[in-house]
Amino acid sequence: MSKLLLHPEDPVYPSLMAFLVLKPTLDLGNVPEMYKLLLSSSTEHFERERHWLLQLLADGLREPNDYNVIEKRFGFKLILSQFATSLADHRSRALILRLVKAAVHHPSIAVDLCRRANLIGWLVLAVRQPAVTRWEVGFLAEIFVIAARHVASSAVDSLIKSNMIVGCFAMKNALAMVDDGAKKTWLGQVEKLAQQS
Repeated sequence: MSKLLLHPEDPVYPSLMAFLVLKPTLDLGNVPEMYKLLLSSSTEHFERERHWLLQLLADGLREPNDYNVIEKRFGFKLILSQFATSLADHRSRALILRLVKAAVHHPSIAVDLCRRANLIGWLVLAVRQPAVTRWEVGFLAEIFVIAARHVASSAVDSLIKSNMIVGCFAMKNALAMVDDGAKKTWLGQVEKLAQQS
């Protein structure tokens, strides 16, 4: 964020400055202009604005309190819904996956996303998309394995556990169709999770 302040020619600069000068104190409990940048109406700079925000969130999510700041505005549901839209270019999709991966590394966040945002169901739908790339399949499988391990080690309801069974099946099918390092790395782990479910 501080680097951006040195570049007034950047398309994100006006939005960020409006956020910073709006109040006499810096509001650390909110994501700067989240809706404005993520759902930008700019015809010229919408991708740059979305990329900047997603990069900020992916780099800034380091602990559960950071997640709570994003969730204060229902950010994860909104961001997950952006993945499958035609507005999401490859860079946006990669940044969304980086953000989700950063989130699921924290057990409490992984369980919360599975409960409140149906993360396992979202992963199943994402991996079944016709436009999903081999790289994205591998990344989705990695996120699934990390989240499923956290969910399996916590007390969750039967609906989430049944979603995990469906998720294991979908991930196995998707990984079976790619022939690269992702298959070697994640297929065995997904099969192991399926046996434990």
